[in-house]
Amino acid sequence: MKLSYLKLDAKRHMMSNTLSCFAVSLLPFLVFSFLVVCNYYLLFFLKKTLADIFLVVFVSVMSCLFSFCLWKCVCLVKEKYFLIKVNNKNVRFLKVAGSISYKQYVRFIKISVLKILLSLSWSAVYFLPCIVVAFLLVYSYRYENYGVNVNLILFVASIVLFVVGSAHFFVTLKRYSMCSAIILTDKHKDPLEIIAESISLMENHSVEYSFYCLSFVGWIISCIFLIPIFYALPFINMSKWCYMENINRVETSVTDNEKPIIFYIQKRKEV
Repeated sequence: MKLSYLKLDAKRHMMSNTLSCFAVSLLPFLVFSFLVVCNYYLLFFLKKTLADIFLVVFVSVMSCLFSFCLWKCVCLVKEKYFLIKVNNKNVRFLKVAGSISYKQYVRFIKISVLKILLSLSWSAVYFLPCIVVAFLLVYSYRYENYGVNVNLILFVASIVLFVVGSAHFFVTLKRYSMCSAIILTDKHKDPLEIIAESISLMENHSVEYSFYCLSFVGWIISCIFLIPIFYALPFINMSKWCYMENINRVETSVTDNEKPIIFYIQKRKEV
């Protein structure tokens, strides 16, 4: 299916549901902001009441971990909500939250932590050449006198390496985009299996999905005027899940159409 058709499909699913989809899309941002404010004032309160700095740090870290888990649970509910909406089903937010099992919440949190670690690892791989060249540029400019041409070459090289690294980093992370769908639809228990399954499903789709996500840059920029955000935010989420469901349908049809290869050796006739 063409990407433009997926966006039209997303608009069709949003008909008469824009307000509810916007509320669900905005909820993770509101929860995140609320938790950040709560943790800030909690830290301020602990500094005023507790004299032991280690106890302050421990309580603050535990509060941040709890906030992260709570925020991720809300994000998973949002993902499940749009997954059901894409399948043309009426759904209520509280009912969605109750339909997700405790194990699915835990898996999603584990996957989120693994994705953060993988993001840090890939960023080190893709941005290390840029950092090295930038360091050489600073060293050459401050401590050596190699001339304008050398400094210009190093500057251009660092910019090119940053752009190339950012592009590869962006595409690489799209390989993990199917993790939420797998958690909500399959019965995988091991987070590594979920990540491996996501990479398998996004094989030959990562670049296409990256361009698909970049096509919403105009909508994201328009949100600085606040008014378009009421439509843009749910539209982007719905379009994302339309793409995910399209990949699932394609993979399912390919699997169903595969025929077993049977080798039949005809018995030799005696003359």
